[in-house]
Amino acid sequence: MKTASTGPASAAARGRSIYLPLAAAALGVALTAPSLTTGLAADDLIQRELIVRVLDGRARGGFWDLYAQVPDSPRAVIALRGVGVLPWWTWPGIHLAFFRPLTALTQYADHLLWPGSPAAMHAQSLLWYGLLCWLVALFFRRALDGVAAAVIAAVIFAVDDLHGPCVGWIASRNTIVAAVFCMLSLLAHQRWRLRGWRPGAVLSPLCLGLSLLAAEIGVTTLAFLVAFALARDPLPLASRARSLVPALLVFCVWCAAYRWLGYGAHGSGTYVDPLHDPAGYLQLLPERLGLLAGTLLTLPAPLTDRLPGLAWVLVAATSGSLVLGYALGRLRRHADVRFCLIASGLALLPLAAAPVHPRLLLLASIPAAGLLARVVVDAVSLVAPLRRAARLRPFLPRAAAWPVLAVVAILHLALAPVGLALTAGPPVSPAERADRHERDPLAEVTHLARRQLIIVNAPDTYGALLLPITRRAAGRPAPALTYLWSTGRGPVHVTRVDDRTLELRAPGWLRGDPFAAGFRSGAHPLRPGALIQLRTHQVRVLALAPDGRPARVQFRFAFPLDRDPLLVMLSWDGRRFRRFRPPAVGQTATLAAAA
Repeated sequence: MKTASTGPASAAARGRSIYLPLAAAALGVALTAPSLTTGLAADDLIQRELIVRVLDGRARGGFWDLYAQVPDSPRAVIALRGVGVLPWWTWPGIHLAFFRPLTALTQYADHLLWPGSPAAMHAQSLLWYGLLCWLVALFFRRALDGVAAAVIAAVIFAVDDLHGPCVGWIASRNTIVAAVFCMLSLLAHQRWRLRGWRPGAVLSPLCLGLSLLAAEIGVTTLAFLVAFALARDPLPLASRARSLVPALLVFCVWCAAYRWLGYGAHGSGTYVDPLHDPAGYLQLLPERLGLLAGTLLTLPAPLTDRLPGLAWVLVAATSGSLVLGYALGRLRRHADVRFCLIASGLALLPLAAAPVHPRLLLLASIPAAGLLARVVVDAVSLVAPLRRAARLRPFLPRAAAWPVLAVVAILHLALAPVGLALTAGPPVSPAERADRHERDPLAEVTHLARRQLIIVNAPDTYGALLLPITRRAAGRPAPALTYLWSTGRGPVHVTRVDDRTLELRAPGWLRGDPFAAGFRSGAHPLRPGALIQLRTHQVRVLALAPDGRPARVQFRFAFPLDRDPLLVMLSWDGRRFRRFRPPAVGQTATLAAAA
């Protein structure tokens, strides 16, 4: 087979950058090292309990079901909803199960080798991240034109604040493992196509398969291979097309096995399967692509969380327009810019199938880092003559380089490392945070393990549902049953209808809670008059808002509320949970906004 040159960088230049991958790995690990002290939270705790049950032989599924969140069985969903594991508005036909056996093996290794050491578990994630930074720098050294661009790209990637939750959240290790095998696949393919290294023709699709077995996000590997064929492969077009056939075959086999084994997502308002529900995916695509692109190019997450929505949009639009506009102007002359633009765009498409979260952008940030680095190098080369020129007039058209250089330097080189260090830990919801640090409102409740807990309103669905697990993890007693009634923005009005019935009215019910919509899609809305039976009480939907959210809901118990010795209620006051006692019959209590 005809081979191509190794690229524009000379051997001497590559020799001078021999330590670049090691330096990038060390930088990334150093900035994310605070994750060693963060412990376990959120899904980490759920998965730890599941792993213990599997190791003890008490689990129904195998180790590969570590990421199977909701079973594909309406009867099982109704049973879980009845005991409060799932919220009362969950659609019985929902199914959320992800097939990530390779990542699951790494987490089982944690609990077999060092079960009582969260720090050691985080150390394994740090090693994966260091390996990823090393591979990405190795790729940039050969894929980008010039050593300076490779160095800057490696640094931008290693310090990207979007990577914090990927490293600090054990349950999100799947993104790093998938990214490692993605880069191994791309490097093998690159060496095969540019240098004639024939083992790469086999190793590249093999690593693609391993990336897909680590996480669904591994499909981005195929996007990178397509982008490489379009922009960087120097061989004829027919040869480029043939080079992608093995990868496409691996992808098709994975899709068929994934569906045959019963994995996938349907019935959720946040996760959508493009193959199962293409119309729903296309409906969400424009909005989510905008959010993903803005998250990829805007301020670090700890800063954007403090910005109003309009300010975030303005910052994202300004920075994105400057960077993309400047890169498009150099698209025809630079093959590496073409690769980065195509790879970034293709990488965002599969991410739109899931709720937008910074951790999903780990793979998309690889070509984005290369693009930003090329922008910096080009901008510096344009503004440098201004220091030596006596007259500015000939260089006025080049003044556009200044704002581009400033945006990239400030957002992605100066602020990003700070954001990465701050986010190198598991995401903790307001409900979880309050349960950890505020005074325990259930401390004085006797025999809590035999009682049922009603959370009347909460800042988010996720933290409220996790409350029993977080209490057990902290060594505190947990209630036998826990039910969440409402989340969302605005106050909640609780009216005592009779001695057994409470009615909730909330204008912002489920609004502003990104987790609430995950349990029921818009294609399966609630209906006025719907009756949902839970183990200890029943829920009746009285009225809906124009957009289909609940507006008035009644909760009726089998026993009078004042004479039920097992009933405990909590409400959210805007900062922490407090004990709640129902008002007298005919009276209404107004609770503070939950979010």
